[in-house]
Amino acid sequence: MAAGSELKNLFLEAIDLPAPELRNFLSELESHNSGLHGQLEHLLRAHERADAASEAARRALEREEDAAEGLDLPLCMGNYELLEQLAEGGSGVVYRARQIDLDRTVAIKLLRSGRLATDEEVRRFRAEAEASARLDHPSIVPVHEVGNHEGRHFICMKLSEGPSLDQCTASYHDAPRAAAELVARIARAVDHGHRHGVLHRDVKPSNILLDEDGWPYVAGFGTAKMIDATARRTLTGWILGTPSYMAPEPASASGEVTVATEIYALGCVLYELLVGRPPVVAAGLVETLR
Repeated sequence: MAAGSELKNLFLEAIDLPAPELRNFLSELESHNSGLHGQLEHLLRAHERADAASEAARRALEREEDAAEGLDLPLCMGNYELLEQLAEGGSGVVYRARQIDLDRTVAIKLLRSGRLATDEEVRRFRAEAEASARLDHPSIVPVHEVGNHEGRHFICMKLSEGPSLDQCTASYHDAPRAAAELVARIARAVDHGHRHGVLHRDVKPSNILLDEDGWPYVAGFGTAKMIDATARRTLTGWILGTPSYMAPEPASASGEVTVATEIYALGCVLYELLVGRPPVVAAGLVETLR
């Protein structure tokens, strides 16, 4: 490997060069030191990917800001009246709403990007709804309807009046039996998903909703995946999930996700209820994945 300072200096010089000069710079370096040339090219490609990701994030933020404009509450949206915002996540915003024809209170989840949603965002949003809708279990948030009103994609779900589990983990620190019983209920819900071909892939306290009596509901199926019909046990793909609750397999380059990795995540949830933090906590994403 090249000395870190030498490679760093070459990288800092290269990133400011115009394209024609950069090609000449790399060609000359390759003729003198092919190993150093390879390392520098790897760094430059990583830098380009980071720039592209940053630009994509900026555009996504602009879409979210555009989508948020004009969404004054209360808002009538077909058969639903949105009353107040309850929560927001990476892909959606959840509202308390009234279903007009049945005169009942429900939860409505909208895509954050609203009418400006990309095809991929819509696909993943609908995949979440379909994964949830195919499951019928006392500890899985039931889906009432999936629809699209004037370009706004939505999921109508049962409203859970309580907090999410990450907001009340401290109440279980000195109650190991209650913590174990709660995680057992969550585990039965996750197992129900497995038996019906659905891997959740992001089991964590913030995806567990509690009702006013403390009964848990598994939510957050936005990263769920159907178990392959031939293998029935494993899937390989992009790294998805939350690093502190992620088993080594999906955090590796292979990205393998299995039923066993979900059991690992359940163990992390129990650990946090008892200890006050997940078993693996680091300064940042990369450090946690290591």
